[in-house]
Amino acid sequence: MDSRRGHCQVRVRFLAAALSLSALLGCGRTEVPDYDSLTSQVLRDAYDAIAGQNAEQTAARAERLREVLPGDPLAPALETWLAEQRALAAVNSALQEGRPELARERLTSLTGEAFRATLALEPTVEALRALEAYLRRRPFPYVREAEEALAQLTPHLDLLRQSPALVAFLEEEAREADRLRSRQAASLRSILLREIDVAAVTGVPDVTWRLTLLEASAPDHPVVGALAATCGTDPQALQELLDRAGRDSAEREGLEIALCLARDQVAPETWRLAVPVLLREAPVSLSGMLLRTAALAEQGSRAEALACLRQLVATAPPARQHLEHLLATQLLPPHQVNAWCWRSPCPGVPELLTRIAQLRSRAKTP
Repeated sequence: MDSRRGHCQVRVRFLAAALSLSALLGCGRTEVPDYDSLTSQVLRDAYDAIAGQNAEQTAARAERLREVLPGDPLAPALETWLAEQRALAAVNSALQEGRPELARERLTSLTGEAFRATLALEPTVEALRALEAYLRRRPFPYVREAEEALAQLTPHLDLLRQSPALVAFLEEEAREADRLRSRQAASLRSILLREIDVAAVTGVPDVTWRLTLLEASAPDHPVVGALAATCGTDPQALQELLDRAGRDSAEREGLEIALCLARDQVAPETWRLAVPVLLREAPVSLSGMLLRTAALAEQGSRAEALACLRQLVATAPPARQHLEHLLATQLLPPHQVNAWCWRSPCPGVPELLTRIAQLRSRAKTP
């Protein structure tokens, strides 16, 4: 009985030791998952890589998926997605570097799914290329160039205006184009005015089309208004013009040029009223110098008139009709200048003596 009990205890102890050893041997070993668990794990890893936007991990997961599921369409789909992401990243990188031309080159080099994936980027790339071309052309010397450059941005405005900074930039560019237009128009008027002033004194260049252009570009220009007032029959308009000319240099310049242009058409009374204004201040134009010469000569200030004329001749020699007018008022009237003694290009003694006699006679006449 005792021997049987002892043998039973030994068997129990051996079984316990075997179970303990089995437990120890199994500790730390990973159980191999079945097929469904492996598939689930690979798919889960692939989706995690996509969600994390990790291109390298996605490539590795796609390769692993091919090994585990050779015929599954997800692996090629992952590779296509990866190619699209890399293409988008390449184009976006070029845009972030401020190189839309490089982005355009990368777009045109793509094929297949990558090309189709980047089609949505093409309008953005083209808009930025247009903006870059616009910036290269700045600053604009003429308003026409500015308007043409802004017009080339028009097809892309919907995209460009998605950026508040670009909205502010384009609005400022439009305002700058308006300022450039104003400066260019003012410059044109200034050039026309100088040329009209010279033409009024010297007779060249042709003044007709210049006056037409000046009136078209600035209908309220002082010269335009002064011509109407000095050649018209409204005494109030004339007096208002003379009052303005006494206060404002631009109005005075308009009066001087208009009187010089229409000298033969100006009524004697108009000239009489204008003379005090012309003599009150220094002339502001070549036309004013010529008119001042005539006004001084009429008042008997011949030395001052001669000095003014000499100053004018050094800059703009007066036309023949102006000189004839000065001579007629101070030396001889036109019918005497046409006498036989003045016609000879090489006068002899008789002609010279006759000329002297006429001049002396004129000088004695009050």
